[in-house]
Amino acid sequence: MKKLFLLFALAVTSLMFWSCDDNELTDELTGTVKFTLDGQSFHYTGAAMTNAAGKCVVATGNAQGAVTITLENSEVGTYKLGVGQSLDAVTSFISGGLNYENLTNTVVFYPFGSDNKYIIIGGTCNVTSSSSTKVKGTFSGVAVPVSEISSLGANALLSILTGSANMVGEFTAYKL
Repeated sequence: MKKLFLLFALAVTSLMFWSCDDNELTDELTGTVKFTLDGQSFHYTGAAMTNAAGKCVVATGNAQGAVTITLENSEVGTYKLGVGQSLDAVTSFISGGLNYENLTNTVVFYPFGSDNKYIIIGGTCNVTSSSSTKVKGTFSGVAVPVSEISSLGANALLSILTGSANMVGEFTAYKL
């Protein structure tokens, strides 16, 4: 019994020192969404994936806010986020022809303590690996506060069309 206890103590002690220096392993084991928005970094752990209404939804949050990534499915590939980057789709969206809540592929950030939420209205998401238990990928695009969508002007239009992303990130999520 003493040998078993000593072996267990040695294993726990070595894991404590190892895990203190390696947040990437923790992120990989629990799921994560990491991104920058206008130069500010955000890091959320505990990302979960589910399939709802035929869509893949990745979600996570903490006391500072929440993030959801909604894709038409979870297969490996590149997805246009928001309205994509075609001139017709972007101008239709800005002029009120499309409702942001009806967009198929989106990344939405809800910072708590703020009256606003941010949504990528033009960009891409690249799912790099997908299985029945895990999805992993990257995303980038032009994120705007939802309250400002109706007043977007030529600068936002140009940013979307040229791919000048102000929100760039990566995610790993596990199926619920």
